[in-house]
Amino acid sequence: MTEDADTQVSDTGGTMVRLTGPTRATVPDLACLEARRRDPGEPTRLAGTPPYLTPGDIVTWSWGRTADLLRVVRDDDRGLVAWLPRGSERLGAETRDGLGLRDRSLADRVRLLVDEDYDVAVRNWWGPGILRVAPTGAPWSLWYFTDEDGRFEGHYVNLELPHRRAADGGARTHSRDLTLDLWLDVDGSLWLKDADELDAGWPGVPSPPSRGRPSETSPSRRATSSSYRGPGRSTKAGRLGVRRPSGTSP
Repeated sequence: MTEDADTQVSDTGGTMVRLTGPTRATVPDLACLEARRRDPGEPTRLAGTPPYLTPGDIVTWSWGRTADLLRVVRDDDRGLVAWLPRGSERLGAETRDGLGLRDRSLADRVRLLVDEDYDVAVRNWWGPGILRVAPTGAPWSLWYFTDEDGRFEGHYVNLELPHRRAADGGARTHSRDLTLDLWLDVDGSLWLKDADELDAGWPGVPSPPSRGRPSETSPSRRATSSSYRGPGRSTKAGRLGVRRPSGTSP
């Protein structure tokens, strides 16, 4: 791909296009989006309803087959605010031949994910901590990125299904990635990320989060889960050897 001022490549290799036209309000068809939801493997309830999690609790943020582990900052009728600390672990997609997703052609990446021809493995997030906000009923979450020195870098808007919570009150929230993302840079520029993957039939497996900003650095890695309930099964932390995050709330 040829890069120019309005088309770049993110930290994780995703294609980014600068949005320069006028904005317009739109209402997404949430009923249509629900067809993308995976079976969470347990009864669920709408997010934004009690019982709420307590600040400091560890919450499993599940995408379906993969999951992240975060520390609760706030949870109420407005939505969930949670902190992803450096060193936290996650369950993420891992290819069976060892070749990274971003090292493959777009067609091969889509084939692997559509066929679910990958394993799920424990990985770590080694980037700076990220604050995530999942507003109740919204098909997106907002992630606040900082650099290594704690300076704010921009907003990452992860498009995803509205969250549902474990019906038993457990610290688990269920969503599914919807492929497209937005990056709002500190300079005010707005970028659309991974539209090429959506056009190619990408099935909604989240890529590692990145600052979105065009970069030559190696791919970032996300967080993890200490208690993951995938479709129809439960995987315990003891069997995985997963550590709970040691980072504190911001």
